[in-house]
Amino acid sequence: PLVIELPPYRIPKFKNFAKSLLINAKEFIVRICSVVFLIALAISVFSKTSFSLNYVGDNFKESILYYIGRCFSFITAPIGVNDSRISTAIISGFLAKEGVLTTLITLFGDAELNLSFSSLFALATFIYLYTPCVTAIYAVGLEIGKKFAVKFAVIQFLIAILSSYLAYYVINYPLILVIVTAVIVTALIIFKGKK
Repeated sequence: PLVIELPPYRIPKFKNFAKSLLINAKEFIVRICSVVFLIALAISVFSKTSFSLNYVGDNFKESILYYIGRCFSFITAPIGVNDSRISTAIISGFLAKEGVLTTLITLFGDAELNLSFSSLFALATFIYLYTPCVTAIYAVGLEIGKKFAVKFAVIQFLIAILSSYLAYYVINYPLILVIVTAVIVTALIIFKGKK
């Protein structure tokens, strides 16, 4: 039989614990701040520049970001979010999830989002569930394989879209929840009866 001898476990010294905690916290803060800074810088530049590389100032509808966000607005339009700045924020979340908030703060400044509760809840659901950052997908690809990483990213993105749509429509139309629940329960009863 396989015999593995375990070393004696001891409570770590507070000094070693605090030192390790400080080193890891410093690395995390430096990494987060650098990513957030780079995203904020890119958003600032692209929101003030047109495709012809002219300065557009506060006229966001002529900027590069406006057109990029409009290309991806099909994701957020069904949940009542038609602002291309929010679509742009979602795109920056693929680089790092911290980028979503950074982009929203950079593009909106002191202005309000002007979203209904159902749209805001659906948007938060989407942001919480959609594909993690590129670094996480890359790590999954290294550990498990590139094909699985791509499938993982696509499936998670589709689940996020469907969940946000469901959240939006359930809040706006509660009867949908009753109907969907009734259909699922009926299907389960029929399926169980056939066994």
